[in-house]
Amino acid sequence: TIMESIACGTPCVAFNVGGIPDMIEHGKNGYLANPFDTHDLAKGIAWVIEDKVRLKTLSKKAREKAERNYDISSVVKQYVELYEGMAPVRKEMTNK
Repeated sequence: TIMESIACGTPCVAFNVGGIPDMIEHGKNGYLANPFDTHDLAKGIAWVIEDKVRLKTLSKKAREKAERNYDISSVVKQYVELYEGMAPVRKEMTNK
């Protein structure tokens, strides 16, 4: 849901765990709270919405991140690079 939110230009607030930091850049397009610290999560929500100028900037940066990293041409390019990188390994395995 984070990816969909940033694609809509919605800054996200979430815990700094798993793959979430790959999508949310703390203080740039959202807020990363300390893992499982509900007070920090609440602080992050307030931080995002209390300043309209900051909210607008975070929203713009969220949308830019989605366009830069998750549009179809970027994702296709990443898959092609992945598969091309795996091709020599596959060839090596079949020659044994």
